[in-house]
Amino acid sequence: MRICYSINVHAGSAAKSSIHAIAELFAAHGFSPRIIEPKADDDIVALAKEAIEQKYDVVVAGGGDGTANVVASALVGNDAVRLGIIPLGTLAHFACDAEISTDLSLAADNIILGEVKSVDVGAVNGQIFLNNSSVGLYSAIVKLREGLQQSGYAKWSAASFATIRIMARFRRLHLVLHSASGSTVKRRTALLFVGNNAYETGLLQIGKRLELDQGKLWIAMPNSSSRWPLFIALVSEMVGRKKKEDVCKSDATHLVVASNQTHLQVAIDGEVRHLKPPLNYKSRPKALRILAPRTTGEVG
Repeated sequence: MRICYSINVHAGSAAKSSIHAIAELFAAHGFSPRIIEPKADDDIVALAKEAIEQKYDVVVAGGGDGTANVVASALVGNDAVRLGIIPLGTLAHFACDAEISTDLSLAADNIILGEVKSVDVGAVNGQIFLNNSSVGLYSAIVKLREGLQQSGYAKWSAASFATIRIMARFRRLHLVLHSASGSTVKRRTALLFVGNNAYETGLLQIGKRLELDQGKLWIAMPNSSSRWPLFIALVSEMVGRKKKEDVCKSDATHLVVASNQTHLQVAIDGEVRHLKPPLNYKSRPKALRILAPRTTGEVG
């Protein structure tokens, strides 16, 4: 098995210091993977494409959700190359939902001994997301957080400040949603959330997905259009006292989102992009092959 390992040294304080340890963990299994430290997302994409051309069996993403997204985007639709993940970033939601351990030793074992699973990805205007995409509140918070981090704020401090500030002055969007079934919904909303498969909303499992291969987009929009009712609705959702009228939830395989704005800030796996509407969301069922913990006696 030929393994190419891309590590994002900017993914967190543990990333760069983990390179030697990870190399030793692979060596313990008799493998000596090609380890590369790309400087930018474009370098990661080029690396993944090169790995495909050179017929590597596995391309490993060492980092957080952003790194996994970049590598996965190059591998989607390719049945010959598997995605391996070693979570090193501050946030690794996809790895968590795929039940991949954040322990370096267990994560490396999974690359060698795990089984191959085909999982879904979502796409918006051709851009892949492993976790979710959103328009409105969340993308505005992420954008402000990034600016604060560039000014020297720590990530969690920047996130907290950005959340408070955006909630105090958020804007509502006028969106028109067209589903594959032919239905049309017009909505004035502060947030449109589109998940790659269904998300749990209860307090103990909030943000977690139990399935990654159901071939569905999970769509959620708060019905409240003013600040205080919106806050109450979101808190009620988390603590299990939700009302049907608080948040509109549905699923679809294809969704088109129209807007009267020329561009929309769209969060894609935590990274904000400016996309021109309409936003064309699609589920791509089982389009990505990953190495996940074994549930059978077979080795992937």
